Amino acid sequence: RIVNDHDDDDDVLSNESSPFDINAEIDWGQSSLQLLKNYYELEDPRNVTPLMREMWVNAKFPTEDDSFIVRGKIDRIDLISSNSGAILSIIDYKTGKKPHFKYATATNERIANEQFWKMKVYALILWKMILQTETLEQRQRQESEEVGKTVDYRYGLSWELRQKLLQSLGYENEQQAPKWTELLTLESLRLMYLTSHLDDMAANYDTPPDAPVGKAKCLDFSLNEFMSVLDQTENEVISIQKQIKELVDMQDPKAWHHCNWKYCNCHEMRDRFIDGTVSNEIM
Repeated sequence: RIVNDHDDDDDVLSNESSPFDINAEIDWGQSSLQLLKNYYELEDPRNVTPLMREMWVNAKFPTEDDSFIVRGKIDRIDLISSNSGAILSIIDYKTGKKPHFKYATATNERIANEQFWKMKVYALILWKMILQTETLEQRQRQESEEVGKTVDYRYGLSWELRQKLLQSLGYENEQQAPKWTELLTLESLRLMYLTSHLDDMAANYDTPPDAPVGKAKCLDFSLNEFMSVLDQTENEVISIQKQIKELVDMQDPKAWHHCNWKYCNCHEMRDRFIDGTVSNEIM
């Protein structure tokens, strides 16, 4: 609705034709402030110096015929210096509630693995970028590099991230530093939930019963055997891409029935497709 100069403010906010629900906006604002309060109780940002924030990552994955690209944005990467190099931790902020692990052990493990799957993909992409950067630098150092052979810089670590890593670890330049795979280790994944279920005693053992929301709580996933975890995750990503391609090749928008999200309108859109018009471009 277009608001005119002669409209009364109260009428605009309460009018049924207005596209805004002022009460919903107030509730949203108050709940957002509560989540922010929860975060400050969980972590003092003055004591945290992230290596990177909201960092875009992307990597190529090979297929039988060609390759495809997976992109994402990591909320935060923390660095811990050690005698042997740098330990990286990937952190993702979650505004939803921490899962309530109140079920059988097998069910709780399945829920946790589902929560961390996207994080494993982030770790896989980041490691691929580290490998790509190392490969590029090795090729640059070769004096007998083939003439006319191009080097793809798009899928390596950014200049900004490389400089931050070198500075944090006390190296003046990349020539002085060891190989990136010898210098960097991915150690852990962390989901930082900004709220939780009030009856989840793991997070709310001392929370007042009349509290509006549950406290913030972190879930951690160790990457002690990170190469086997990344190999398994890569196989799963490639398998998903293959299934997507097979679905698109069917040229039938009704062939996929899995989505049941209330905010997705794919069910409404499918009937409007004309047979054979689904895009052949994947990813």
